[in-house]
Amino acid sequence: MAMSSLSEQTAWATRADKVFQTINGGGKWTDVTGDLATRRPGHLRTVLYVPATTNGDRIFVAAGENGDPGVFMMAVANPGV
Repeated sequence: MAMSSLSEQTAWATRADKVFQTINGGGKWTDVTGDLATRRPGHLRTVLYVPATTNGDRIFVAAGENGDPGVFMMAVANPGV
């Protein structure tokens, strides 16, 4: 799980094949996996929030076994893409 440094209500979490975001402290979770599944990333292992002073904040998702391992990036301002 990763927490936003700008809002204590915003966080991201992974399960084996999905990425979720909450903007209300966990009251509701939204699937923001987007097109990541089409890239065959394997099991999603961890998520990291990276604040930025320019070009917007990002989250990075690490993936491993049973697919193409790697680290994938998503712009926080444009979840699911």
